[in-house]
Amino acid sequence: MTSEPSTNRAVCDFCGADLVAGSAYFVEFGRPPVVLSGEQDDLLDYLDAWFCSQEHAAAWLSSPLPEPGPRVHARVGNAPRHWVPMALLGVVVLALVGAVILAAM
Repeated sequence: MTSEPSTNRAVCDFCGADLVAGSAYFVEFGRPPVVLSGEQDDLLDYLDAWFCSQEHAAAWLSSPLPEPGPRVHARVGNAPRHWVPMALLGVVVLALVGAVILAAM
């Protein structure tokens, strides 16, 4: 929701004025889950905005909120599997330690 043109300038989301470092106001909140195509989304819709003054933040918040943007969900199959080799190594190490303890008895 933040307005940042290609020049990477931060601007007020209410009036479009350039923001001055140290004197800008930032508002972030989450709204209830959205129902899309008859199915409720369990994720909160987070919304944030930058303002040049507290008055502009109040004016923006007093107006209707923008519509939620499209959701992008990561596929479950894309999760990294780095833990699998480490878990197997842990099992092998525990088995070797157990074998050494049993051999020492």
